[in-house]
Amino acid sequence: MAEELTASPPAPTICGRPTKSGAPCRQRIPDPRFEPACRQHSTENERELAAMRQAAYYQGYRDAQQSAHEYAEFRIKQLEQRISELEQAAKPPRRLIDEQGRQIVQIGRYAYAWNGSEPLAIGDQVFVPENYVSRAQRGPGAYVDTVTDLGTDYRGPLAEVIRRA
Repeated sequence: MAEELTASPPAPTICGRPTKSGAPCRQRIPDPRFEPACRQHSTENERELAAMRQAAYYQGYRDAQQSAHEYAEFRIKQLEQRISELEQAAKPPRRLIDEQGRQIVQIGRYAYAWNGSEPLAIGDQVFVPENYVSRAQRGPGAYVDTVTDLGTDYRGPLAEVIRRA
């Protein structure tokens, strides 16, 4: 049990109870918080009381550690929730239409503008222009891909969807 305790006990003291000769006892008491005298001079009642004090002390210490741990977990969850709320508040609003009135769709990880007469829906197959990644992966030219989402929070320039597939 003593290994669990991180706070150091007080310095050992001397028993001081009278011996048979009448001189004070010179035996050291390791932890005077629990034992009032050395083993030789303490009564059975004092030893039982010391054992109960020690058990209660360590139980209280463990309970305090558990309580602190539970509060820390609660506080972490509370702060994570606050962070997500602040991230949502700081996130720019999702734009569905750009400045020129074109529909904005997301295809994979990239956002594109659509200028067709009928709006696109999720799952529609469309031709998109090549970019440096698609050129390396698929070769030159436009390719067919699928609309995965409507709107984006991306604020930069957008390439245009060429046509429906």
